[in-house]
Amino acid sequence: EGPGFARNSGIEIAQGQYFSFVDPDDWIDETFYEDLYKKALNSKADIIKGIRVKVLEDKEDMHPSLNLNKHIKKGLQSNKHLYNLFTYEHQSAIYRKDLFIKHPWIRYGSTMNSEDTTFLLRLCLETQSIAFDDSAKYYYRAGHLSMTHSYTMDRCWHELKALEEKIDAILAHPIDQETYDSFASKINVCGLRFFLAKKTKEEEKTFMDALKKQIARFPEFSTFIKKHTFLRAIMHYDTFLPREQIEGSLTYLDC
Repeated sequence: EGPGFARNSGIEIAQGQYFSFVDPDDWIDETFYEDLYKKALNSKADIIKGIRVKVLEDKEDMHPSLNLNKHIKKGLQSNKHLYNLFTYEHQSAIYRKDLFIKHPWIRYGSTMNSEDTTFLLRLCLETQSIAFDDSAKYYYRAGHLSMTHSYTMDRCWHELKALEEKIDAILAHPIDQETYDSFASKINVCGLRFFLAKKTKEEEKTFMDALKKQIARFPEFSTFIKKHTFLRAIMHYDTFLPREQIEGSLTYLDC
């Protein structure tokens, strides 16, 4: 039933003030949770975030990154919404349990992949309260065989379902034009992976029709679609992008 189901079950039975999850192939500093909890006691924030260290397969090549934390802090200083800023690295934070009791719809998505980004969107639509400890490290294994880097039709259908769940969340809340614009990248990823997957002509048409149906759910659809070349290509059923360009786009997006 996917990682989201397991995590949601954990949320239901969690008894502490805060909770978090570690994926089975990742690891954390010995004092990771202790450090984040100390920050929680001082800040009273709903989310306390450390940093994620990307580890390649040989465990020798590690890439600690403060880029996301810096991006979030800078955005909040400019009065941007947290849901446009904290969009990945869900493992690198702890979360206040009370918030999930108050808003029981904040849960991981139902899909086999992208369930974490659905979770973060639902969460950050309900809170702007976040604090940081840039010394607390979560070690994320970025292997080539990871589900995150595969391109199959099954993966694409799960991406499309995740997109549907994200649109449901957005349409249930008042949002600004910036959110519509930033959401285009999520649709792009779904479409880009689809173009790389092996598929029959029938599968291609069925998926494209379903993707266009989800895009069309946006109230400001006409304005939204005109701003994004790739989305216009999807709506006109045009697969003009070369494979190398698509793979390069996914690498740039860290997908």
